[in-house]
Formats: sequence, structure tokens, C-alpha cells
Amino acid sequence: MIPKLIRNRPVSHDHGQRFRARLKYIFEHATATKLINLTGDWETAARQMEFTAGLNPRVRMPCRHIVISFSETEHHTDEELITAMKMVLQDIGAGEHQSAIGAHRNRPSSHVHGAINLVHPVTGVALPMSHSFARLELACRRVELEMRWPADRGRFDVTIDGNDVVLRPKPEMHWRRKNVERALGLRPESRTTRESQRRLGGEFLRHSLGKKIDQIKFALDGAGSWPVVHSALAGLGLLYQRYCAGARIVEAATHRYMSASALGTQYGLHQLCNRLGAFVAHALPLTLTKTSVPTGARGTLRELKSGQARERKSISDKLQGVRSPAAQALRSILHEVQKDEVDILKETLGLPKSQPEPQATNSVSARYGHAIRLSMSGMLEVDDHTARRQNWMVMTQDAAHDLPDVLAQLVARYPDSIRTDSEGNLLFAAYDSNGSIQSFDRLSLQSMPPRMMQTTSKGGVCAIGAHPANVCLLVRTHFDAVSELLQIDGPMPMVIVVGDAPDLSHMAQIEWLTKGRNLAIATRSFENTPDLMDQLRKTFPHAKLWGAGPPDYVEQVETPSDDRHDEPNSDDDPSF
Repeated sequence: MIPKLIRNRPVSHDHGQRFRARLKYIFEHATATKLINLTGDWETAARQMEFTAGLNPRVRMPCRHIVISFSETEHHTDEELITAMKMVLQDIGAGEHQSAIGAHRNRPSSHVHGAINLVHPVTGVALPMSHSFARLELACRRVELEMRWPADRGRFDVTIDGNDVVLRPKPEMHWRRKNVERALGLRPESRTTRESQRRLGGEFLRHSLGKKIDQIKFALDGAGSWPVVHSALAGLGLLYQRYCAGARIVEAATHRYMSASALGTQYGLHQLCNRLGAFVAHALPLTLTKTSVPTGARGTLRELKSGQARERKSISDKLQGVRSPAAQALRSILHEVQKDEVDILKETLGLPKSQPEPQATNSVSARYGHAIRLSMSGMLEVDDHTARRQNWMVMTQDAAHDLPDVLAQLVARYPDSIRTDSEGNLLFAAYDSNGSIQSFDRLSLQSMPPRMMQTTSKGGVCAIGAHPANVCLLVRTHFDAVSELLQIDGPMPMVIVVGDAPDLSHMAQIEWLTKGRNLAIATRSFENTPDLMDQLRKTFPHAKLWGAGPPDYVEQVETPSDDRHDEPNSDDDPSF
């Protein structure tokens, strides 16, 4: 869970437009909604929030908009998303305040929005929002712990103290690593670049340049003056342009841009000016192509907006700063009327919309560009759940690693259960009953014999093979699972990794997963853990013993009487 507090626009007297605009967006794109301490539809709820905001006129920005995002490997229900947001709002002290919640699925990953009214509907006291990001992150970590969801990497390190979560500042090594990444040009895209690319669609400029990045760096390193810089970049179809206090590298054909310092701190404007002298602009600066509009249309629109500004000033002079609920309602109505007038005039004149609808970034390379750059740089990655999840998303079965042919074929056959990471190790995904990946286990192939790396999160069951299958085979370790799959020549069972110390929830999920199917236990896998073997025999008394490979498999395991593979639409189908 990654929380984000959406910025408010500059302060104005019209609070109503903020409530209405937020609630309209949340409800129009939601697959499920929930109103807290509010009644009616979203328009009625917005008016109630406006009225409540008038109880405390000193609160200049009573509307707060929170978004909680989930990774693409998590598939929570709408009810779970709304419950998570309610728990977060309760944790930050907004449980008694008015709020509107909406679950969204209009992007590759699910997310949930929450618009809250900072003014208490009874007391009129404003909810304090100091240190909001730290409080939101702490609330998300607590929700993850209570819901048994995997914990994402945040701005703080996490320590579990009993049933509570404690946030600790990142160590000094973390910030040194960030400085190294900035110097090498490995940091994520800036916020302005992400927002611009969402509207343009496609990939980020830095990623689409590919091998040109090395040519750009080589040209900038060897340049002795600004004209040489511009000439070298022009040959690659790029321009080095000053922007505010820094600089951008702009693609002349598409006008896409990236921060110059995204190549590395030494390529930023300040560093290059120290080496090359004062900045000299390109002789032929890039000019953006303006959208053609009918003659006189802009003037007509300016006249309307000027008249509207005079009308607003007249109303403001009459109200003389009054911020009662009635005054707020009057300003809100005026805003809506003037907005409709502008929209009607634009449609009549054929003018384009001021802002295009943001587009979802669908390519894996654009969403995980930072992880891809880190893996290609050779830097040692932080081994946590977030890093393994990123590796899982960017490393497919076609990843170029020197795996033996038999392992490469296994990875290609079951990409939803096993993949490789950036270092050539094997990653195993453990799913819950909803199809969310709860944890990733990594089997290191660099050591002999292969060894398992420390698990970064708990929960879920790793099942490799056909989903679903007529036969389920229980093994203790991931290495045993791979060994059994490589030895079978014939119909593949679904091999389930039990682990060394399965808890009650883990065993319950295995029981649900194997219900109605023939079950076998690999005796060789549990030779050194007789207690665990006894536990499995008691839990699954109908299970057969798998000891000698395929012959025993054929003789001992019978065709299941309740084969849910023939009923793919069954509610009990555990297919991932």
C-alpha cells in the first residue's frame, strides 16, 4: 500500500468546487463507493460537506484527497479496498468526519480514493494534518499487518513491536545510495515528467532513447562549449533547453522531454555551466506547434471570461469576505454557472478542451523503468518484497540468463509460478485464495547446493504446475518442487510447497486448494522433518505416499471423483 495526499489548488473563496470536483471524479470512475457520515448521491454529499465546512470559516482548505495504491500483483476485492481506506482514515483521526470513498480499477493496478472534510460535522473542530505523509504511511503499515497483506517499501523502515508498527528513519547508507543513483542517472522520473507523459501516452523519453543515452553522455562529456553541445544533440534529434532553474532535454519531433539531470547530476544545468560557462541557447530554439483555432474565437472567449471576472468581483464586494454556509453556496452556484457558460461557448466555437484526459501507462517498461535501469546498472539491489515484486514484473520467461535448458523450459512453462530475477536466481510466487501474490521466495543458483534466500514477507501458498490439476503433490522446499517436476515424464501434478513451519492459515489454504483432488506427499522431501510429516498425515489422512516417482504416481493416485478442472466457473475453483 502506497499512500498519496493529492495537492489542493491555490486557495480561493470557493470551497464548494473542490468538494464537488473531487466527489464527481471519485464516483464517475469507481467500481464501488462508500459514503461515511453522509447521505444521498455524490452531489447531495458534496453540498453536505460544503455546509459542514462553513462551521469553521478559518479552515481555508477543508477538502483533503487521499489515494492508496496497490501493486499489480495484488488483487483485492472492492470491499477490501474500501475497508482499507476506512481503516486508514480511522487511524489518522478522521473516523467521525465526513468522507467519500471509491475503489478504482481504471489503471493496471487497483487503487482507492478518499475525499475527507477536515471540519468535524458536530464540533466544527478541524482535523490536524501535520506530518500527514508519515501518519498515512504508518496507517498503511498497520492495515497491512492486520489484513495480512505484504508490506511495500516506504520512506521509513518498519519494526514490528508485538501487534504494533513502529516507523524508523532510513539509515545513512540509504541516502548515500540515493546520491550514487542520482550521479549515475538511475533515479525515477520526476513528478512533472510523469504527469506530462500520462497526458501524452506512450513511454518516457528516457526509456525510449535506449542506447542513445550512452551517445548523449559521450557527447556531453566531450563538449567544450555550448554550441558543440547543441550541435551534438541536434544530430540525435534532441535539444538542450533551459527550463526554470534547471534544464530539459527535449525530443524535437515529439516535444517529449526529460530532466537533464536525469542522465546524471553532472549533466544538469548548474554542473555544465560550471564547466562550459554561462548557458547559451540554441540558435534555432524549439517552438511548440499550437493548436489551430477559428479566427476570433480566442477573443470571444476572453471577453466572456472578463465579464465573468467582473461578475465575481461584484459578488465578492457585496459579500465582503463573508464565509457562512449561505455565502459558500452562492459562490459555488456562481462557479458552476460560469463553468457551464465557458463549456457551451467552447463547444460553439470549436475550441479544444484545455486539458486532455490523463492516460494510464500500460507498458511494463514505462511503469518499471527505474527497476529496469537498476538491474542493468549492476548495482546491488535492496532485497525486500518490493524489489522482488519489481523483478517479477520486469523479468519474464524470456529473460536472457544462463539457465540450464531444463530449468529454462520449466520457467517458460509456468511463468505465473516461477520466474528469474535480475541476478539469474529463481523467484517463486506464493498466492492467496484471491489470486494476490503474498510473498516471493528466491532460490539462489549461485551457490552449491542451491540455497533459499530469506523470505521478505509471509503468507500465501506456492503451487507450481498445472492450475488446477487432477493430482496435488506436497513437498517441503522449493528445491524439492523443482526436482520433482524435472523428474516427471507425463501428466504434471500441481506441486505445493508446504515449508518448514506452516501455520494454521497456511495449512487451511492448502486444504482449500487440494479439496476434491487426489493428494500425494513426497516422502523424500520430509525425511529430515518427521514431525512435519506426522502433521501432514493427520491433516490429510487420505493422502498417498509418493516415494519412487512416476510409477508410484500412476499406481497409487486415482482419478478424483470431484474434479473441479471440468468446472472452471465453480466458486471453489482455486485456479490462479
